[in-house]
Amino acid sequence: HPDYSDEEIRREVHNFTVTVDSADGGLRLEEGGTVYNEMVSAWELLTYGVLGLVAAIVALVFVKVLYRVEDLFEAIPVRPWLLTPVGGLMIGALALAFPQILGVGYDALDSMLHGRVELAVVLGIVAFKLTATAVSIGLRIPGGPIGPTLVIGGAAGAVLGLLLKHWLPFDG
Repeated sequence: HPDYSDEEIRREVHNFTVTVDSADGGLRLEEGGTVYNEMVSAWELLTYGVLGLVAAIVALVFVKVLYRVEDLFEAIPVRPWLLTPVGGLMIGALALAFPQILGVGYDALDSMLHGRVELAVVLGIVAFKLTATAVSIGLRIPGGPIGPTLVIGGAAGAVLGLLLKHWLPFDG
């Protein structure tokens, strides 16, 4: 295996933005720059292991909540389409308490990636988005899990990043 020094191991994040051209309505992909972040210490690898554990725990919680929600709604003796408005009311109530969960969540994810969100907000995004997504999928409301699970996972990683930034002496 190749012998790499810490200086040779780089993490690169490419920032792209999709915009709508006002003249013709076409979509444009614009590069917003590249962020290079050098690995300062091999101890940083430990944080990746912790991140994997956090992601696994969040995934297990999501699956358990999803199955419980599905079981709960399947046990109600009414036609499934009658439960759809109930799900909408539940998600609406969650959104009143925490509006960042509405939509796919890419704006919230972008804010987290750029460090513009406080820890309490990120924790709320994990909890409320996870619950709203489980309700939506559990009731078979169209939408899909891909976008929301990216946001939930990104928020879980952001929670860990914010905590590590506070507890450990890493710069940046």
